[in-house]
Amino acid sequence: GIRHRQCRHTVRSCLWVLRTGCYVVGGGGGGGGGVLFFLMIRRPPRSTQSRSSAASDVYKRQVVDFYDWDYLLLSVHFLDDWAFDHPKYIHYYENRDINEIYRSYYKTLMQGIETGCYNIVAHFDLPKKFRYQPTETIVEEDQAIQLCKKFDMVVEVNTAGYRKPIGEAYPSEKILRKCFQAQVPLCLGSDAHRPYEVGKEFESALDLIKKVGYTHLTQFNKKRKTYYPIGKE
Repeated sequence: GIRHRQCRHTVRSCLWVLRTGCYVVGGGGGGGGGVLFFLMIRRPPRSTQSRSSAASDVYKRQVVDFYDWDYLLLSVHFLDDWAFDHPKYIHYYENRDINEIYRSYYKTLMQGIETGCYNIVAHFDLPKKFRYQPTETIVEEDQAIQLCKKFDMVVEVNTAGYRKPIGEAYPSEKILRKCFQAQVPLCLGSDAHRPYEVGKEFESALDLIKKVGYTHLTQFNKKRKTYYPIGKE
């Protein structure tokens, strides 16, 4: 694990980035144990872009380069000040253009990808959580997939979606097929918030992944990718 002094340093970093913008999961480990940190980072307002660059540099130094992570996982949970995937704020969907919500989401996601700090994109199409779907083609969706390819990122097949109102994995089969065509690799995650959710619905997700055409999944060790056949240890 990490020594106590290092943990305190990480907590200070967490408190600092809370004042600045996205959602990150870092997996660190090695040996017989591991460390998992959750950091909530608020994206700076557009009016502070010059300071945002400096904030990004500090974040990279204090968090990204601080520890020998196995991986860093990127996800977006806020659009400006709106926690769009929180049930408490679901009513905001009623007063907004659903297509603009998706465009804004993917634009924010692409900003995170372009930092080059992350290895995995989590729950790629999260705005569908409460069954609000776009009514037209969202070109930013395709752009985000191509950006994943450009930055050598992995897309997570997240089984938490099976436990949400949408009732399917993140991302959708349609998006997974686009990822397959773009040769973007996948990994598998249950996004467990409770012990009994670990590995839940993996069989359903694996069936979906194989249906799309994938034969291998991705795993990380110190940010180095290796691929293993689906259905084999």
